Amino acid sequence: MNPSPLQDSPLPRQQVDPHQCLQEEHQQMLAQHRTLGWYKAEELRLVALPEMFHPTPGSSSLFCLETILKASRGITAGQRLSILDLGCGTGVVGLGLHAHAHRLHLSDISRRAVWCARLNGWLNGIFPICYRSDIFSAVPKGLFDLIVFNMPLMQAPIRDRLEQTMNDPGGQIFSRFIQGLSQFLAPEGEVFFAYSSLGDMALLDNIPQQYHLEQVAKEVFSELATERYVFRLTYHQ
Repeated sequence: MNPSPLQDSPLPRQQVDPHQCLQEEHQQMLAQHRTLGWYKAEELRLVALPEMFHPTPGSSSLFCLETILKASRGITAGQRLSILDLGCGTGVVGLGLHAHAHRLHLSDISRRAVWCARLNGWLNGIFPICYRSDIFSAVPKGLFDLIVFNMPLMQAPIRDRLEQTMNDPGGQIFSRFIQGLSQFLAPEGEVFFAYSSLGDMALLDNIPQQYHLEQVAKEVFSELATERYVFRLTYHQ
């Protein structure tokens, strides 16, 4: 008896839809971030309240923090810096940099995030200056050696409160961030910000020419057909 053609034929490879994978991952992330969570990062013990972005392993928060610790010229030179963490969320990035700071500011537009960041500081014996601010709107006058912003990475509509931590429709947050930098960045200072191919990459071309833009880290997620980055901004010398 001749074998069945079905037995002879190799099974077709299952086609993976990156868009579907991305949507599934996004929904899983939303579900996790709606719960209370405890995390460890750079010797820190952190709580993440429900309806907040959580510093999970592999998150953009930890990606940003690890990159800054390796790439910041001020940190690698052993300097003590004035540091501003915008959109601080749980405070993981700023608190993770506290050993290199002589002045540490954590700010967020969310009252819940400011309270959580202050709590996490207290849990770890760190006492930064924490306050509510819509990007730079309430940041006290003064210059910072290091400004960090793990900003929302997706250019998508905001459908609920939690997505405010993830989505930047029209790149409005990014544009306001770039516009306000010059009032707060010290002449020799550095800016580190997270970005993603899920955002509007063309907005990077709108950064004023007074700044030098440098990609210092990149991660590729092939199954999602996306990339994420950490960029550094400094003044042109």
